[in-house]
Amino acid sequence: MRTRFMSLLLALSMLVFLVGCTSDKNAPQDAETDSGKAAALPGQIEMIVPYSAGGGTDNAARIIADALSKKLGSKVIITNKPGASSEIGNQAIAEAPADGSVIGVLGVPDPEYLVATKETAFTMDDFYCLASYNLSMPMLIGKANRFNTLEEVFEYGKEHPGEITIGVGGGGPKVEAAILMSCGDFTATIVDFPGSADVSTALLSGDIDLACLTPSYLSTLEPEGCVPLVYFSELKMEPYTDVPTLMEKGFDVNVAHNPVVVIPASAPDEVVEVFQNALDEIGADPEIQEAFEAMNTSFTYMSGDELQTYMDDMNTLIGQIVEKYNDVFQ
Repeated sequence: MRTRFMSLLLALSMLVFLVGCTSDKNAPQDAETDSGKAAALPGQIEMIVPYSAGGGTDNAARIIADALSKKLGSKVIITNKPGASSEIGNQAIAEAPADGSVIGVLGVPDPEYLVATKETAFTMDDFYCLASYNLSMPMLIGKANRFNTLEEVFEYGKEHPGEITIGVGGGGPKVEAAILMSCGDFTATIVDFPGSADVSTALLSGDIDLACLTPSYLSTLEPEGCVPLVYFSELKMEPYTDVPTLMEKGFDVNVAHNPVVVIPASAPDEVVEVFQNALDEIGADPEIQEAFEAMNTSFTYMSGDELQTYMDDMNTLIGQIVEKYNDVFQ
């Protein structure tokens, strides 16, 4: 009897040991979907951000990654893959395994711009759009002691063709720079950077005259004398409501930025459903809303058909802008 008891105890100990050995960071984590089916996700999930650390898209991605880690029980790790106006990172997301081990955050409208202006290894159909949490209102910011008004920019630009330098960190800001030149009927030199954080640094150091950025950077730029000149979007952010919009200046322009969480389009439905449910719950969390509003962005949660319609409309808009200002993108 004692021998049988010891044998059973040994067997149970071995089972506990084996279970413990499989509980590593890469072990699949079961997440329940609304349909009752459990989709196994890896214990560690990579979230690719196509920009440098410290930029607006990266900051938004880190809020989402932390929240997803808690919801899914899997550690979501940020991987920054900047370069080529976000093309490198976008392609990495499109070509990633579709098993839930990799998701990404697109900096809309950058990928639409890339697809509209060049031959890329990815298309927008390579991504399934899951969620978007915030809307950033892009603006033109001038370096200290250079320009104080939009009118000054236009006047100087006409008198000194090509002399003004405009820093951009991605395709969306490049579209904004093209719009600016079209509105002011002048030419400038567009300077590409890996990400918005790099643009901000260049503006602070005086390496560029103007920057296409969002209000989230003004907390560090304004104390150094940099001046917000105009919004490209129709909406404004507190406390910068005194800054004019291009629409208020008489130009029919309304452009915004938003990070969009995506997964490779070929991901299985049950994997998509797990992420979608988690992201929807995160979108309803008041603490998440506060975190995004603390970044000087407008909390605007979208998913499902609403998000897809938004993406389709943005794709159409960018195509029209690129066609209209084709000479700028040559």
